[in-house]
Amino acid sequence: MSQTAHEPFDAVRRLLIVDDDTALARMLAWSFEDLGYEVLTAVDCGSARRLARAARPAHALIDCHLPDGDGHSLASELAAARPALQIVLMSADHDAGRHDAGSASGAQRFFAKPVYPAQLHRLFTTGATPMVPLL
Repeated sequence: MSQTAHEPFDAVRRLLIVDDDTALARMLAWSFEDLGYEVLTAVDCGSARRLARAARPAHALIDCHLPDGDGHSLASELAAARPALQIVLMSADHDAGRHDAGSASGAQRFFAKPVYPAQLHRLFTTGATPMVPLL
């Protein structure tokens, strides 16, 4: 991924993880930190919005089912505010990716849980298509 004139180099590796399962979010954060990412975590849509505005992450990994809203709507909102943001939705509900066909939600891809940080890292850095496309 190339650095833009408006983003510091560190922002290129900044990832926002949004999941109300704090244990999973913590494990994902550790894995992504090992891959060189600066990781921010949020447990709901409200905190995700605040973090996204303040920290301007390059990537977002968002659970589809959140306590104060849904990941599809959050992805759409974040994408509208920042079109360059790479967004991936995830869910334990394998049909959750069907909620918004294509990239209408603002997400580039959907992953059924469990998600694999190395596979997501490949997507974030090369744009390579993951094993499970957005449905």
